[in-house]
This record gives sequence, C-alpha cells and structure tokens, in this order.
Amino acid sequence: MSRLSQIPRSGWGRIAPVLALVCLAALGAAQSSVTGWGRNANGETSVPSGLTDVVQIAAGEHHVLALKSDGTVVAWGLNAAGQATVPAGLTGVVKVAASGNHSLALKSNGTVVGWGQMAGQTIPPPSGLTGVVDIGAGRFHAGAVKSDGTFVGWGDNQYNQLNPPAGLNNAVKVAGGSGFTVVLKSDGTLAAWGRTEFGATEIPPGLTGVKEISANFGYIIVRKSDGTLLGIGTGFSGEATPPAGTGFIQISAGLEHAYGLKSDGSLLGWGRNGYGETTTPSGLTNVVQVAAGADFTVALRGGLVTTLDQSEVYAGASATGRVNLSTPAPAGGTVVTLTSNNSAATVPASVRVPAGATSASFTVGTPLFFGADKSAQVTAKVGTLVAPPVVLTIKGQSATASFNVESFVGGSTTNPTFTVTLPTPAPANVTFNLTSGNAALIPPATLIVRKGQTSGKVVMGHEMIAGDGSVRVTVRYNGPTVTYQSILVLAQRGTLTLEPATLQSGTSGVGRVKLTSPTREAVTVALARNNAAVTVPSSVTIPAGAREKTFAITTTAVDTAKDVQVKATTNGIANTALLRLLGIPEVASLTFPTSNFGRTRVVGTVRLLSPAPSGGAVVTLTSADSALLRVPASVRVPAGATTATFEAISSDTPVTDSSVVSAKGGATTKTANVTIKPLAATAFTLSFATVGGGTTLTGTVTLSAEVAAGTAVQIDSSDTSVATVPATVTILAGTRTATFTITSKAVTTAKTVKITVTKHASSLYRTLKVTP
Repeated sequence: MSRLSQIPRSGWGRIAPVLALVCLAALGAAQSSVTGWGRNANGETSVPSGLTDVVQIAAGEHHVLALKSDGTVVAWGLNAAGQATVPAGLTGVVKVAASGNHSLALKSNGTVVGWGQMAGQTIPPPSGLTGVVDIGAGRFHAGAVKSDGTFVGWGDNQYNQLNPPAGLNNAVKVAGGSGFTVVLKSDGTLAAWGRTEFGATEIPPGLTGVKEISANFGYIIVRKSDGTLLGIGTGFSGEATPPAGTGFIQISAGLEHAYGLKSDGSLLGWGRNGYGETTTPSGLTNVVQVAAGADFTVALRGGLVTTLDQSEVYAGASATGRVNLSTPAPAGGTVVTLTSNNSAATVPASVRVPAGATSASFTVGTPLFFGADKSAQVTAKVGTLVAPPVVLTIKGQSATASFNVESFVGGSTTNPTFTVTLPTPAPANVTFNLTSGNAALIPPATLIVRKGQTSGKVVMGHEMIAGDGSVRVTVRYNGPTVTYQSILVLAQRGTLTLEPATLQSGTSGVGRVKLTSPTREAVTVALARNNAAVTVPSSVTIPAGAREKTFAITTTAVDTAKDVQVKATTNGIANTALLRLLGIPEVASLTFPTSNFGRTRVVGTVRLLSPAPSGGAVVTLTSADSALLRVPASVRVPAGATTATFEAISSDTPVTDSSVVSAKGGATTKTANVTIKPLAATAFTLSFATVGGGTTLTGTVTLSAEVAAGTAVQIDSSDTSVATVPATVTILAGTRTATFTITSKAVTTAKTVKITVTKHASSLYRTLKVTP
C-alpha cells in the first residue's frame, strides 16, 4: 500500500501549473517527450512507448496525465479508482489537472470533464458549468475559475474549501490543496480559504506580483513576476521553503517535494528525496514543464526549445533569447532560423549553434513605443523541427507629465517648468513633441529625455491671457499622444488703489496700479475718470520686471462732496476705485491769541460759515513769514463741526515782530496778523543769598512763557574770582524755568558779586555774598 493511500480523507492535493513563457500548443511539432524519475510502484514513471506531441502534463498521487497537441489525453500509473481511464472520445482538451484519485480536463468550449473518484465517490462537475478558463484539483475536491472571475467548486467541503470569500470576482487561476483552495487574482494578489491547520491560507500581507500558484498538502508555492519563489504554510520536509534566486518560469508542488523550472531550461527540486524524486536525471535538457506527484516527478521535454532571460521588457529595452538542441550540433554547426510574429520584437534571421554545442544565444530587440502592452511570439526552426514559441510581453512605455506650479500668471516673470517622466531609464534619447491648447502658453517644439535618464524638463514660454483658463499641454511621440497635463493660466490683472481714498477738493493725491504678478514685458494700463473735477493721465506704463506704478491725481475745488470713479484697464480687464472728493465750505474767520511769545506754540482757530461735510473740510494755511511763525499746510475741520484749532510754532525772535497768516477754504481766504513778542526773563532767584567760600549754590531763572523747544538764557558773574557761573542755561521744551549751579571761591574777607541772567533785551540780577 502506498504511503499516500493511508492519508486520511482531509488529505493533500495539487494542480498542474500553467507553463510560463512557452506556448504549449506548438510543442508537438518539436518532437516532445516525457521523462519520469522517483518511485515507480504503480508505473508512474513508465511513460507509454511512442508518446509524442505532448503539450502539457499533470501529476496526481500515483498517476500522470498527458495532453497532446490534437486535444486528446493519455494517462498512466495507478488506476484503482479509474483515474487513469480517460473517457472515450474525449477531445478538444486545452488543459488537464490531477490530484488524489481523480482527473480533470478543461475543454476549448469552456466545459469541464472529470473522472476517477473523490473520497471513494464519483463526483462529476456541476451540471451546466460553462465559461471556465482554469481548473484546479485538490485531493477530495475540485475547482474552476470562470471568465467572469468567479469560482465554482465541487466535491468534499469538510473545511469549507468550496466556499469562496464573498465578492470574489477577479480570479484568473486556481489551485487545490489538502482541504483548502487558493486563487490568483487579476491584480497579482491571492485569496485562500478552507483548512487553516497548516497555515496555507494565511496569505502574507502585501503580497503582490504573483504570476503562478501550485498547492499540495499544507502548503502553497508562489512564483512572482520577478522570477522569485515564495512558500506559504508549513509542509513536512522543507517543501514549503523554496530556494532563493530568480529566473524561475514554472513551478509544481508535490506531496513532500516541489520543483521549479528556470528560464535556462534547468530544473531545481527541494523537499523529501526518499525515492530520488528531487534528483534530476543527469543530462536532462530542453525541459518545458515539470510536474511533481507523491514521490515521483515527470518532465516534458522538447527537441528544440527556445528560452528568454525575461518574460517582459519595457519597449526600447532588449531580452536575450537562447535556442537549445536536444543533441549536440554536427560539424559546421546548426543554423536555427528565427521569426517574430510582431514587429514590437525584432530577432535576427537566424542564429548558429556551434559544432558540438547544444545552444546559442541571440538578442531580442524592441523599438520604443508608448501605450498598450504588446505580445510577440518568437519561434525557432530547424528544418521541420519547430520549437514551441516563446512569448515576450513588451510593456508599452508610459509617461507622466507635470508642472512645477499649479498655476501662474500669463505674461508674468514666472518661469513654469514642464517635466515628462518615464518609469524606467530611457534606453536612448527620447524626443517628444509638445503642443499647447492655447496660444498664451508656448512650449518648446520638443522635449528630450536623455539616454539613461528618467525625465526631461523644459521651461514654458507664455504671454498674457484674456481670462483665467486651464491650458493643456499634449505630449506626443511619433504622432500618437503619450500623455498630457493641464495648468491654470491666470490673466494678468491690475488692482487700483487711491491714496488717500478721500481727498479734499483742490488738493492732489496718488493712484497706484498693482499687477497680480511682476510682468515679463512692459504693460500699459489705460486710465479714466467720470468727473472733470478729477484729472488723471490717460495711461501709465508698468516697466518690465516691475509689478506696480503710481500716477498723480489732481482735483479742482468743489463746493459739495462728490464720488468720482477712477478706472484702470489692464489686459482688457477693468478695475475701478471710488475717490471721495470733499467740498470746501467758506472760511468765516481766523483768530489767534493777542499775546504771543517767541519760541512757543501759538494756537490758531479757523471757523467755517457752515458745518464741514462728511469726511471733514480741509482749510489750507500759509504764513507770510514762515521764519517767524511756522504753520501746518492745512487743518481739517471734522465733519459736522464749524471750528478747528491748529498749532503754529514761533521762532525765538529777539524783537517784537509779526506775520500774516492766511486760511483758505472754498473760494474765501481769511487772514490774521499775529504779533510775536520776544521771550523775557521774568524771575531770577538764588538758593542762598550768603555762602561760604568754596561752596556751591543754585540759581533759578523763569521766562515769560513755556517754550516749544529748548531756549538758551545767558548768565554772567560780575567777579569770577568770587563766583563762577555757566555761560548759558537751557530752558527745556514744555517748561519756562531752569536751574544752574554757581560755584563760590575761597576769600579772605567777605565779598559780594552780582549774578545776572539775560534773555534778549531783558535781564535780572541778584547779589551774592561770599564769606571766608
């Protein structure tokens, strides 16, 4: 009794993996053959004599299925449950799968045929099952993937292995294990369900890029797009731990051993080797598929085999192909003709295998193109011997386009850059043609991605645009569109501000036009106003590189307030601002205090004939002698008021003088004659009248009024041998008094000295007595 026949009902299972890189339908013409090794207790490795034209093989526990190029099936090995008895008249088969004691065949019409037994029972596929694109056999169950991406299962359901996850609708391949099911989805990820005991259904998070799956007792072998392998689950003899490395193009999971076929045609087995099932026969070449059973292995060979070092390349790159003969080339070598069925992949007309050698390499080139991927079959032929075509997927190059900014102002100093990025380095200089959807955005005619680089960049030219808009730049290669990107181009606008926005009529102001962004070239802004009381220039020019420009606003006097609209038109876009022009009421009077001193603040008062309008009324002030009396240029009477005060500053005049001050409001001018008297010293005191020699005392001087700015008072001592004083003392602004220090000298007899302070024509003195 075999070891597998003793496994309980929840036992292992496997499916025949799909060949990578090889189009099996053409294998028959290449004089294919099947070779087996390992345990042969039931004739598993005893391949029927004369078996040729095989395009696919599948291994169950102890039996083998072979699919021939004419769509018929041959079986051998254990047949206790009828698993090796192919149904009479079975034709049109495109794939076979085997496991346990049952077999499956997928027909070209999308139906499935099954034979043998599952757990001692004959369980056929569900009635009416159609549209099947892949099949998988577990030990006691089977599964099918339909063209709509859904899964259908039949047989034992002890572990819910027939119940797929809800919403599964993108499955493309299926494999059955021992009480579990796994499917490969169209996005390169996996879904597994059923028996969890050995961890086979615990798909690693983030696993993507899967190309092929094969399952058996408690484990799954996964082949990824980069040619590496991954094991899921535990296994028992290391079969769930595949070797490291790349280049694997097909896999098969047996009971306690597994096999991988590499792109160079070599085989690598791992796991249990109790019967030599992982000991690949010496000299075995030209293998195109391997299938692992319980404790045996079978391989499908071709008389002429072509391999590629990679299954897919980006357009513009190249792959290396190799032709492999089953026997060494004779003297003079063997010429192998090569063809490609798609111009997306180019091959030499032929390659010579040197005398005594069994292989030769050649280059598969691909011209650069963008867009949908293309597929090419490369076929090798020697006489009537035709190798199975190898399929190379040429991935159409893709490109993305981007701007360095989301938006910019047309005609501004901004230099937007446009970048085209490739997913991989360019195999050669790639020249793209650029076009713009709007004349305001001006790209260079071409953009080049240099060889070895992944991107190229250009600076976009641009001009002013009439209105904001999204502009598309289209990237083309040899005519067809590759990609495009849009950017928001903003219209250059001018914002008008008036400084101030309220202006007393008869006075002047400033207008300012500020652009959205500094301009690349000079921009002329047209100016206008809707009232003749305001005058502005007809236009103002903002120079290249600048963003704003000011202009003068002049006004004539009006008797009532007016709102005048000032308009600035930039790039055809108008912007307005409102100027409040205040009317000027007539001045009724201008008055000053009757007594005023030099170097002081003199307060004047203007009175209007009528209350000031909204915004107030500005009264213009002038002084006939500004050197004597300095007045502000104007004074504003608050809205609703009739009077306002202002401060004039008088000079430190040494004599009485006068100046005429004028106040102009509206059409009237009022004047006032302001007399300014010189400051005078009005008080002078000493802190002591008598002091001992060699001591100090203070003197205090008082002027006739508080001063607006520092003012000097002269000081004199009549006898500096008795007492000394500073030459002057300063009366600080806002005050009218100041103190200074007097220093007495040592004397032998009592003496008197006169201390005098002088401001202009006034002077005061005090007598100081100094004693020994």
